[in-house]
Amino acid sequence: MALLLLLLLILHRANLVDDSHRYRGPTAAWNRVSAKSASVRQMPDGGVTVRCGRLRLTQVPVDLSNLTIRLFLDKNLLRSLPADSFSDLFLLDELDLSHNQLSSLEAGCFCGLASSLRFLDLSSNRLSMLDPAALGGLRAHANLTHNPWHCDCRMQLLTPQLDLDPSSLAEVVCQTSDLPNLGMFTFVSQSVC
Repeated sequence: MALLLLLLLILHRANLVDDSHRYRGPTAAWNRVSAKSASVRQMPDGGVTVRCGRLRLTQVPVDLSNLTIRLFLDKNLLRSLPADSFSDLFLLDELDLSHNQLSSLEAGCFCGLASSLRFLDLSSNRLSMLDPAALGGLRAHANLTHNPWHCDCRMQLLTPQLDLDPSSLAEVVCQTSDLPNLGMFTFVSQSVC
């Protein structure tokens, strides 16, 4: 029995077992080189941790196991997140998107994660605006540091609509502002507009 399980695990890792019913997307062809370079670790509780850091990915893989609990996409070349980027990952607890080139988050890009995601790392990207439609009701603790935030009246008005853990906003530092005489400042959720 143990030999059979070992053989299935080896075949699964070599992508020779058809378990496409567990994956989103038409095939496991998001990038064979990247898929083989990714570190996939089965957790004792049945969940999966996927590490795809430093693979120079330009888009989120579409064939990730729906048992993924932790997904690390840090240090890649992601520029934007389209709607439904993670919609089949309904167990996702931790998502690391740090050190990418993200400058936009489309509405609904985190759709399906509101009930499971507890930690979101968006640090060290190119984000300048937070949009409640993109964050889709996430209540996660988010690391939003090291982004070129532009604090204007729109940002001041939208931020109270975010459901993020309030401590997530404590470290948002505005790089630019339309507000007179404020320059660089730490974001506060009170409206001055």
